[in-house]
Amino acid sequence: MIQIIFDMDGVIFDTEALCQKAWRIDGKEKGIPEAEIDRVLHLCIGSNQQHMMEILKKEWGAEFPAQRFLVETKEQIQTLADSHLPLKRGAREILEWLRMQDAVVGLASSTERRIIEKYLRISGLTDYFQAIVGGDQVIHSKPHGEIYQKACAALGVEPAQTYGVEDSYNGVRSASNAGLRTIMVPDLLPPTEEMRKLAESIEEDLFAVKAYIRLDQEKK
Repeated sequence: MIQIIFDMDGVIFDTEALCQKAWRIDGKEKGIPEAEIDRVLHLCIGSNQQHMMEILKKEWGAEFPAQRFLVETKEQIQTLADSHLPLKRGAREILEWLRMQDAVVGLASSTERRIIEKYLRISGLTDYFQAIVGGDQVIHSKPHGEIYQKACAALGVEPAQTYGVEDSYNGVRSASNAGLRTIMVPDLLPPTEEMRKLAESIEEDLFAVKAYIRLDQEKK
C-alpha cells in the first residue's frame, strides 16, 4: 500500500508565488529592496510563524516589526488566494490516482491548520487527505522532523515506509529528519548538493512524482 505525506505550499498549491508577491508589496512600502526581500523569504520558506519571526529579527534587527510584517503579508496572501488559488502542476491528478490506489495520504504544512482547511475546501481537495497537521500544532518548526512524525502517527504509518513530498530546503530536511522517503519537487529554490543527499529523488513536478512512485511500487 502506498503511504505518502505532502507539504502544501509550493507542492499542492502555488502559494509560494503568492507569498513572494505579498512580501514584495509590503517590503516596497517599507523601503526594503526586492532582492533583499527575496533573500530573507528564501530563508523563511517551510518555517512556521514563530520561526519566521526569529529569522526576520536576526536578519533585519531586533527593532524590525516582524510580527506586524507577518500579519500584513499574511493578510495580503489571503486576499490574493481568495481571488485565485492556483494548484501546482499535477496536484489534482496525483491525488486522484492515489485515491484509486487506496493510498494512505496525509498533509504536513507549516501553515496554520485553519488556513490549510480553508485552502483545501476552496479547491475541493479536503477528502483526499486522511490526516492534516499544521504548523500551529507542533512545537518545533521545520527543519525539525516533528510535523512529519505527528502526521505519520495520525495516519498510523511507519516513516521509513512513507514518501514525503517537499519543495523547500527546510521541508526536505524535516521529512528526512523524520525518516521518510523524501522526494523533492523544487519550487522557488533550486536543489543543492545537500538536497540531493537528503532526498531519494528530485522530480520536476507531481506528474513525475506519480511516475516515480508507480515505478517504485512495481519493483516490489
